[in-house]
Amino acid sequence: MTQPPSNTATNAEDPTAFGETHIIHPKRRHTHTLVFLHGRGSTGRELAAELASTRMSDRRNLQQALTGYRLVFPTARGVWSHTFSEYTPAWLETFFFARHVDKHAVVSAGIASAVEYLTGLVRAEIELLGGRPHRVILAGISEGASVGMWTLFCQGLRLGGFIGINTTLPFAPSIQRQLNSGCPSRPGGRSAEEHRRQNVFVNTMLAPVKEKLGRGSTLSLLQTPVLLTHGVDDAFVDAELGREACDTLNIMGFRPSWIEYVGADEYGHWIKEPEGVDDLYDFITSVE
Repeated sequence: MTQPPSNTATNAEDPTAFGETHIIHPKRRHTHTLVFLHGRGSTGRELAAELASTRMSDRRNLQQALTGYRLVFPTARGVWSHTFSEYTPAWLETFFFARHVDKHAVVSAGIASAVEYLTGLVRAEIELLGGRPHRVILAGISEGASVGMWTLFCQGLRLGGFIGINTTLPFAPSIQRQLNSGCPSRPGGRSAEEHRRQNVFVNTMLAPVKEKLGRGSTLSLLQTPVLLTHGVDDAFVDAELGREACDTLNIMGFRPSWIEYVGADEYGHWIKEPEGVDDLYDFITSVE
């Protein structure tokens, strides 16, 4: 049986390696797993601590409420910040570009690397549950949910659910251009080349499932329940980008639920207490 990632860093001597996977074991029989991906500059352990202090209406946190869940909090690679002159955990490097960097190449390579790593982690958790993917929920906040969505697409299985909080879907316009009916726009010059490169990346990543995507498809992947939430006052990720992600998943054939909040901590870039945590709990516990 494939072993899940250990509760240690992949390579403590290499700051660019994927970091510690923090695991909270279930308090009773293990029935489900929740894999939760942190945002930029955080770690899995820090996300777990932040969730522990975020409460539902009954004053419980998710760790206290999900007693049969194995809670798995991976940590992204360290990315060199030219602004702060240090390595910081980030699933995507979009905020850390040096000048004259090929941004498309860096972002696409980062997504591909994270997806490969996270797909292995999700598959290991499925095996721990006796090969039942519908017992595994994948969740993320901010760019953690960005790579989480791509992991969902590429692992190809019907999971128990996906949760994206205050996030955006990288290359969403390219996905929409290729799946929407009618002729795609054909910009000229530099925009045309950028569209071409985006399309190549999307086609490569979605190759195993692309021909079966679309509304009305019977592809089992598309039966994965999806919840997307966003703070309309989010100061870091505009809610319109979250709506674009939701629209794109609809075009792909998913049936995402969309909830907006106002007044969450961290300038709107966190889970709204208590109703946002209540909604997460209700969604998670609706899994079979």
